Amino acid sequence: MFPPFLVLASRLGRRFALRAVIFAAIANFALCEVAAVHSLTTNFYLAPTRAWELLVGAACAVIGEQPQDRKGTAAGWLGFASIVAAIFLFSDDIPFPSHFAAAPVIGTALILVYARPESGIGRVLALPPFVGVGLISYSFYLWHQPLFAFARLRSRDEPGMATMLSLAVFALVLAWATWRFIERPFRRHDYTRQQQRRAAVLFGCSLAVFGAVGTYGIATDSVRWRLRPNLDPAVVELAATRELRKLPSPTCPPGFGDDAVPCLILPPPPGGRTVALFGDSLAEASLPAFLAAARAERVGLVFGFASGCPPFPGIYVYDGNYRPERCGERAMEEMEAARRFRADTVFLVARWTLYNESAGISRFHYWLTREPAPSSPTLAQSREVFAEALPRTVTAYRAQNQQVVLVRQLPQFELDVGRFVERLRYSEVRAANLPALTFAAGRSRTEFDNLAARSNRVLDSQLSKGTRIIDLGAPFTRGDRYVWSDGRESWYFDFAHVSVAGALQLVPQLRGALKANPVGNAPDAATADVRPSP
Repeated sequence: MFPPFLVLASRLGRRFALRAVIFAAIANFALCEVAAVHSLTTNFYLAPTRAWELLVGAACAVIGEQPQDRKGTAAGWLGFASIVAAIFLFSDDIPFPSHFAAAPVIGTALILVYARPESGIGRVLALPPFVGVGLISYSFYLWHQPLFAFARLRSRDEPGMATMLSLAVFALVLAWATWRFIERPFRRHDYTRQQQRRAAVLFGCSLAVFGAVGTYGIATDSVRWRLRPNLDPAVVELAATRELRKLPSPTCPPGFGDDAVPCLILPPPPGGRTVALFGDSLAEASLPAFLAAARAERVGLVFGFASGCPPFPGIYVYDGNYRPERCGERAMEEMEAARRFRADTVFLVARWTLYNESAGISRFHYWLTREPAPSSPTLAQSREVFAEALPRTVTAYRAQNQQVVLVRQLPQFELDVGRFVERLRYSEVRAANLPALTFAAGRSRTEFDNLAARSNRVLDSQLSKGTRIIDLGAPFTRGDRYVWSDGRESWYFDFAHVSVAGALQLVPQLRGALKANPVGNAPDAATADVRPSP
C-alpha cells in the first residue's frame, strides 16, 4: 500500500509528500515505543511497529541528495559515528527496537543524504573493499543462515570459533558467486526473447523440483534416510528420560497449567498438614519431586506457577511472558491460595538469576519494575526491585503465620541439554562413552556459583528472619562440576529445567525438608542444607 500512497502524495507536491512520510514515521515510532514496553519480542520480529525505520529511508528518497558543504560533511561523519556507537555500546540489556534504534537509523539516513564519494565519510565508504562488501552483503546474509544452522545440527557440541569463521569465509565466497553469476546477469537488459523464455523455463523447473522435494519431505514426515538414528539402548534411554511431563491432578481445574489458578493438587490426609509450592517454570519442573515427597510424608500440596514470573506480589515484569502486571497478580492469587488451603509452609522456587542477570539466550528480558510502563527499564533497576520484593514477600507470608522456605536455584547449564541429546541420537556414540561425554558437557561449579552469587546473597539475607533456605543441587554435583546426567538418565529437559527423572533425584532431600517443624520452630539444621554464598 505504501508505494501507491507515496505516488499520490507526490502529486500534491514534494513538500507535502515529505511531511506525510515524516508524520507517518513519527506515528509509527510512537507505536514502536508502546510495543517496546508491552511486548518487546513481538516488536522485534513483526513489521507493523518497525515501519518507521523504512519510512525514514522513504523520507531520504524524497529529500534526495543535498549539496556538499562543511555542514553536510559533518552530518555524514555524525551519521557514521552514530552507527559505530550503536555497534559497540548496545548490548542484550538494551530494549531493541525502541528509541535506542533511532541512533543507527538516523545515522544511516544522514549518510544517505549527505555522504559523497569525493569527500568526508563518503570517500571512505567509496573504497573498493567497502563497495564490494555492500554488493554481496544481502547474498552473504542469505547464505550464512543455513550454513550456520546445519553446522549446529550436524555437530554434537556447539561449533567452535574456528568452524564458524571458516563457514563465514565460505559464505563470503558463495555470496560473491551468487552476485557474479546470478545477480549481475539478472540485471542485464540486453537479453533476446529466446533467452528470456529459456530462463523462465529453467526458473520454473527449478521451482517445481524444490517444491516436489519439499512436498515429499512434508508428506513423509521429513526425509528419513538423511539421518540415521543411533539405536544403542543406552542412547535411546538417555533421550527418553529427558521428558518434561505435565502431571494432571483430579483436584485441579480442567486445563490446569501455566498461569492457571493455584490449586490443591494433593489433598492432605484427615488431620494432616499442607504445604505450598509457588514460583516460575522451575517450580513446575520440580513438581514431580514435591508430589512424590508430599505423598511419602502424607502432606497436602498447594501448587501454582507462571513461567517467567517470580512469586512476588505487587511487582511488574517488563518484557516477559504476560502483560507487566500479571506476575504480581498471580503472586497475590498464590498467597490467597496458601491462606485458603491453610498451608503452614510455603516453598518458593524460581530461576532467580533470570531477574538478576542478563537473560542471555532469551530475547525476553524479564526485568522487574515498580510500574507497568517504565520509561527506561534497566537490569540494575530489576536487581533493586528483586532485593526489595523478596523480603517483602517473606514478611507477607509470615503475617499469615506461614513459614517460608526459599529454594536456591538448581544448576543452570550453558548448553541446551535437549539439543545435545538429540545430536547424540544421530551420532555414533556408544554406551561406554556416555558418562565421560555428559560429564564434559556439564558446567564448572565456580561459573554457575558466580552467576547465582547475587541472587543467593539476597536469599541469604532472609536467614536472620527465621526463613529457611535449602539447596537441592547435591544430586547434580560431581567434584568441581555440575552435571545433568550420569550417563544413563538425562536429569535435565533443557539448560535450566529438570526432567521428571531429574526431579525425582530431589525427593530424599525434600522429604527431609517436609519433616522439619512447621511455623514457630527453628528448622533442623540437617534439613536446611544451606550452602554459603560464594
